[in-house]
Amino acid sequence: MLIAKDGNNRQWREDLDNTIDLIGSLAYAMILEGDFSQALEAADEAISVAPDRIFIYGNRAHALMFLGRPDEARAIYLQYRGKTNVVGEKSWETTVLDDFAEMRKAGLSELLMDEIESVFGKEEAAEPGTAQPEQAAQ
Repeated sequence: MLIAKDGNNRQWREDLDNTIDLIGSLAYAMILEGDFSQALEAADEAISVAPDRIFIYGNRAHALMFLGRPDEARAIYLQYRGKTNVVGEKSWETTVLDDFAEMRKAGLSELLMDEIESVFGKEEAAEPGTAQPEQAAQ
């Protein structure tokens, strides 16, 4: 890899960062299109290069969920609870819940989504100064 040869090359580092983000976003687009196997492959590829990009684990979990692997997906959803600045300033919980809403608009739904929403909604309600789950859904 070029970065290994010259880790100080700013342009190469920026290009790699942008490419990782694009692959992670591509994985999500594949999920919305119903191409779950390819989405999982894209997410795994991006994670192998940038394991610190938490949002990509969400895409991996989504793909696993739709591929009938709910236990693996659940473990990922629950593993990153409490993480902040996952996508911009959004928390892990907000990022996942927003993804679920968008997936439902695309006609995608699984029982695990309801379970995770329930867990995340209870956590948000327990935090002082946060909206109640029914208010947050509006």
